[in-house]
Amino acid sequence: MNLLGPTVSVYMVTFNHLKYIEQAIESVVTQKTDFPFELIIADDCSTDRTTEIIERWHKSYPQIIKPFYHTINLGAQRNFSKIIERCQGMYTAILDGDDYWCSKEKLQKQVDFMKQNPELSSSYHRTKVFNEESKSFTAAMPPSSNTVEQITIHDLFNDYFIPSSSVMFKTGLFRKFPEWYFELPIGDRPLHILNSHHGPIGFLNEEMSVYRIHSQGIWSLKHYDELELHLNKKIFMLQQFDHYFEGAYHEDIHNAISRYRILLAIEKIKVNNEQAAKEILADLMPERVRYRKNNKKVVIFGTGQFAVNFIKLCGLLGIQVAYCVDNDTNRQGNHFQQLPILAPSALLSEDKTELSVFICSMYYKDISSQLVKMDFVENVHYFDGLNSEAIMKIL
Repeated sequence: MNLLGPTVSVYMVTFNHLKYIEQAIESVVTQKTDFPFELIIADDCSTDRTTEIIERWHKSYPQIIKPFYHTINLGAQRNFSKIIERCQGMYTAILDGDDYWCSKEKLQKQVDFMKQNPELSSSYHRTKVFNEESKSFTAAMPPSSNTVEQITIHDLFNDYFIPSSSVMFKTGLFRKFPEWYFELPIGDRPLHILNSHHGPIGFLNEEMSVYRIHSQGIWSLKHYDELELHLNKKIFMLQQFDHYFEGAYHEDIHNAISRYRILLAIEKIKVNNEQAAKEILADLMPERVRYRKNNKKVVIFGTGQFAVNFIKLCGLLGIQVAYCVDNDTNRQGNHFQQLPILAPSALLSEDKTELSVFICSMYYKDISSQLVKMDFVENVHYFDGLNSEAIMKIL
């Protein structure tokens, strides 16, 4: 680290970000700090006018902006690693070329926070989510119900999501990226894992960046094949980390892989490929499935195709469903998939603290409101049986 150089290196990877790059760059160069910082931009062969905008800003801020234009497309991860090598600051901050910072004091506040908490390897803050299609702010990440002062590498193996454009970390905590890193679909999560091996990640409860959701974003996975490939790559990543850390986090990693395999099985069941789901789950031992810590009774609200898929999944996992609930009085008293169909009032006779109700219906909002009136709490007593990620939280 050059002691006379910048305190913070901001790195930005761009590719065809014509619509967004100007706002991203401006949000960096207008930061108010009592220390020097640099903005390193690596453009990965954009075919629109992204590079023209970068160059124009470079001419206006030559002391801050350091652009690099690749002549061949390196891909996200190799571009990512190349730019990391050029960061000279004590700390490194991330900003994707299609996101932006919404606080001019973001860098100053985060550096102060890191200095006040020297045990941290990294820090992050709350991020607003902007939907390009609706042109509105739709949420914040992480949600207020899911924040802690510090997270560890164990949380990251359990899929805790950190908005990349909120992250700042100590530069140089590891020497270089392992070669398998370049085969991964995303680069930020493995970076956070590598850094968090050297210390926890602290949280600042302020909204200081904006994350854009748009059709070209990496998380816009629209097809089943893309999702399956993405999940398999995550499993590959975890297997590689198990070797990289020489088994130090084996239990966390094994459990995470098990959950991803369950998620793959869910997707197979959705496309009526039950045999493939069986093969995926074949060697998952019941005691390795992180499910029902208190052995809660499972009840399904709904008796349609979604419920059929959920019952199949429970069967493959060796989980017994007690009964189904349905609002249709013509169905009540009958059986569905060999399970009795009861009226919703049957839930009132249960100890809700010992119950897990899964709503397997397209009418989730209506049923959710119905259960709330019965004093059931979402994601405590009842869950969205159609949401794979929600299911994963209790598996």
